[in-house]
Amino acid sequence: MTYPPKNPRGWEHTATNVLGDKRAKMRTNVLHQRAVLGKSNTFCRSLPPPSFAYGIKSHKGDTVAQALCWPDERFDLRSQEMVRDFIALNCEGVKHGVTNCKQLSHFRATNDILKPKELFHRRKIRQYPIDPNFSHGVVDRSFTPMHELIAHKYQSDWLEAQMKRLARAHEQQKLSATTDNRTSLLRSCKKTPTPESFWKLPQFENKQHGALDTFRSEACRKEAFRAYEAEKSARLGMLGQGIPRSGEAG
Repeated sequence: MTYPPKNPRGWEHTATNVLGDKRAKMRTNVLHQRAVLGKSNTFCRSLPPPSFAYGIKSHKGDTVAQALCWPDERFDLRSQEMVRDFIALNCEGVKHGVTNCKQLSHFRATNDILKPKELFHRRKIRQYPIDPNFSHGVVDRSFTPMHELIAHKYQSDWLEAQMKRLARAHEQQKLSATTDNRTSLLRSCKKTPTPESFWKLPQFENKQHGALDTFRSEACRKEAFRAYEAEKSARLGMLGQGIPRSGEAG
């Protein structure tokens, strides 16, 4: 009489009677396995017995006395490399009256003070004491006053902030006053009428010509005087040669 193979997970968690009868291949095929409620899937891998202890094996033979005592963190000076302590040598040289380089060299040659070589991974000793009442961790957030919760202060502040934001969004941009330029000043100022010249005797007319003529041609001279006559009414001064007027009407 042949008996069906044994399954440690139980045949009720396999595809028995669905994809065939009980057979050994169902224990090694992941597709034939079914999930067990409250347990993780093994993916057809065998687990150690319940008496198995997980973790890393410790080879230290610590005793109760070593567990109760505080570990000694001092460094063994015999196993460290010793180097010369020049700072201590300089201090001792000053105490012995060394004043120049020659005496200092002689003092260093006849005396020697050693110290252990500093290592990068050496633990630094704290230079300041720790308050025994100091509590480590993150500072707790300050509690919310109860009267602010009852008065709905946070709701009022939020509504006020929303109203201010909407007011700033709908506020129209105020345009500043426009400044006048040369064209606007000429349009606002009335041209000064040309006074009528009376008839004079020829001998009394000023026919003296200028001693210095800076214009390249007569056409340039007429163009310059024409521009001066056009802008004279919009400038300050008796001759109209000052700065432009600030919006004054003639």
